[in-house]
Amino acid sequence: MDIEEVCARQAILDLLSEYTLSNDRGEWDRMERIWVDDAVMIVPGVGVGRYEGRETIMSRYRSLAARARQEESARSEGKSSMTFSRHHLTSTRLTFLDKSHAEGITYYLVITDAGYDHSGTYEDKFIQTADRWRISERRTLVEHVGSDSYYGFLRAAAAENAAR
Repeated sequence: MDIEEVCARQAILDLLSEYTLSNDRGEWDRMERIWVDDAVMIVPGVGVGRYEGRETIMSRYRSLAARARQEESARSEGKSSMTFSRHHLTSTRLTFLDKSHAEGITYYLVITDAGYDHSGTYEDKFIQTADRWRISERRTLVEHVGSDSYYGFLRAAAAENAAR
């Protein structure tokens, strides 16, 4: 591993953290910078599970439709509104295809008012652009949902993903 790869690895790890921090804090302008223009985000098992293009991906976040769905799910299970969400990244494996392309898999765990909420993996493709590394494709797999989850609607996604 040479110094360029060490620096690229750190830049990608920072990029992954930028996603989770931006997501938890609702910093959509900051999150928008992590995607290439023609990025793809795939979230199997949650209805409309494929978003193509940075604008479409960010429209999903900015619309707060996911938050409304989470609120509805919590209400249907007799829960009060969720007051916080923290995405935690654990193990990450990166594979460099060449100097400007990499792939990675990262385990994530989400903590909310319920404590443990849900977990799974991010399967990513990264590309080095003129100014930074960015995500060109993200597949978010929900693999487990806690019994007290504020995202109970994800249980179907976890079951679908487990059946693969």
